[in-house]
Amino acid sequence: MSDRAPAIILVHGFLDSGLIWRPVLDVLGAAVVSGWTTIDLAGMGSEWAAEGPFTLHRYADDLGALIDRMSMQVVLVGHSMGTQIVELAAARRPKNVAGLLLLSPVPLGGVRGPLGITRAFGATDGGVEAQRNARRQLMGQPPEPSTLEFLTGLGRDVKREVMVALARAWNEGVAEGRKPSVFNGPVLVATGDKDPLVTAAMSMNVSMRFPNASRIPVAGAGHWPQAERPQSVAKIISDFITSVSKSVGHNLPAVGRGGATLAGLPVSDPISPR
Repeated sequence: MSDRAPAIILVHGFLDSGLIWRPVLDVLGAAVVSGWTTIDLAGMGSEWAAEGPFTLHRYADDLGALIDRMSMQVVLVGHSMGTQIVELAAARRPKNVAGLLLLSPVPLGGVRGPLGITRAFGATDGGVEAQRNARRQLMGQPPEPSTLEFLTGLGRDVKREVMVALARAWNEGVAEGRKPSVFNGPVLVATGDKDPLVTAAMSMNVSMRFPNASRIPVAGAGHWPQAERPQSVAKIISDFITSVSKSVGHNLPAVGRGGATLAGLPVSDPISPR
């Protein structure tokens, strides 16, 4: 394994794209995030026309292939459904993954809620207004209008059949999530304290599946802290990367007040992991 500082891969969630990370990356600055990788998962973002299946295991395979191509240790940062994906990928490649940051984590075992939970998005027929309303309900209240429009725009091109498949995937989860996680590296669970979907109790249950996990709230944020509170999330990610880097024998300085000072790692455009 390389002795370089770990690479950073940012994985978005349901109906979003790699652009969801732009507010945080803008806070950190180009000098920090050069070399960080954001991806567009199949069926979303620039990959909206990709063929299925749209399953958690398929996405974990795609992410795993990207990790293999990097030939170095990585820190995986996932949001919402993306946390399910990064956990699966890390479990399959524990020697390649130095740490996991789970933002607004959906349990890998699924929410396991009634069918109605998935209908807010899955039955929208791609309607922009339906998506806007669903996102509004999951943001910290009252939602900031420009942030709401930014979030709504991310899912405009997602096809209805993809929405339905993905809603089913994160709601039902996978069998691996119904037992303790096999990933024993450092894990940080960060959740908006105004998130009506990923509650404090759900966040705690997620963290308890890992042998080396800690939790931190994101004050004032709903389900998309990286867009609603980018300054806070930028610091959380930076501090976690610094901690993980030190634990694997590296030493990266923390982000400074006026901008980023992580070792010279602009961010890549969102890429397909395939």
